[in-house]
Amino acid sequence: MRSNSDQSEGLIAAVASTMRCPIQPLAWPLGEGRGEETRVHLVAIRSVNYVGDAVLREQDYSVASNSAIRHAAAAGLPVPIPFASGSFGQRRWQIEPRMTGQPLSAVDPRSAQQSLPSVADALTKLHDRRTKGILEDGSDLSISRNGLTAHTTKCVERFAAASSTSLGTKIVDAARRTSWNSTISLCHGDLTHRNVMVSHNRLSGVIDWSPQLIMIGPPEIDVAIFRTALLLDAGPIAALADSLIAEFIRANPRLASDRIEAATDWSLLQLLSWIYGRRIGLTGFPGDNLIEGSRPKQVELENRVFELLSRPRS
Repeated sequence: MRSNSDQSEGLIAAVASTMRCPIQPLAWPLGEGRGEETRVHLVAIRSVNYVGDAVLREQDYSVASNSAIRHAAAAGLPVPIPFASGSFGQRRWQIEPRMTGQPLSAVDPRSAQQSLPSVADALTKLHDRRTKGILEDGSDLSISRNGLTAHTTKCVERFAAASSTSLGTKIVDAARRTSWNSTISLCHGDLTHRNVMVSHNRLSGVIDWSPQLIMIGPPEIDVAIFRTALLLDAGPIAALADSLIAEFIRANPRLASDRIEAATDWSLLQLLSWIYGRRIGLTGFPGDNLIEGSRPKQVELENRVFELLSRPRS
């Protein structure tokens, strides 16, 4: 069996050969990607077409993901469009530019607050674009007006069948009780303060376009996922959750606060299903790699989710 060092050197050699330029590893790995089969690295590239730091993924995005990224770029969003891909043994890889700035989660609360108008304005341009032709590969990355992706529906059904609780049914019912009489947009599906990059109080990048989480659906889903991530953050940035909603509604008056509330419940229940799914040994659904830490940490997160589900409603 080849060592990790041998595999790393082999991957670098394969990328350098394809791109016909030197590749220098900077952070190896940069972090774990979505799913067990993805690893993400930071490298330096000096080629004819690109000079600078880049992100090397040990798995290329699906056709649907790349289509969604290009659609977002056409809407004016700063996104990492892959510029090279290839194979190393039985694995695929791709290279994308490293986005400038810092994650919104890493900046101070005042700068984060000042960045929200730029973030909301840019995402509204994405949500306003027509969705025709985005997902050309015929995948199931679509969302019905009841707010459930086909993939998530499968996850819920699988969880409900394996669990003695009625949580799966609750997730489905919570989404279906909502009247999604809104526009249908391309949604990032994992729009959190960790995947939104800012620089000088302006949006500088939207990263991590996971093929398992991208969806076509009501834009309130993206806003609710963003809000949920802020509410679950243990730091001072959690206080920005209400400001986030206000900024998105200012930028897009067609958004409805009641649908954002319902979508927030949906995202919390989905997170709860991931926690329970991980606990009973389910794998292969969106988020099974996101619920990390010890059992006490998972229980703490679970209790926080229940607390938010019991929040006062306006």
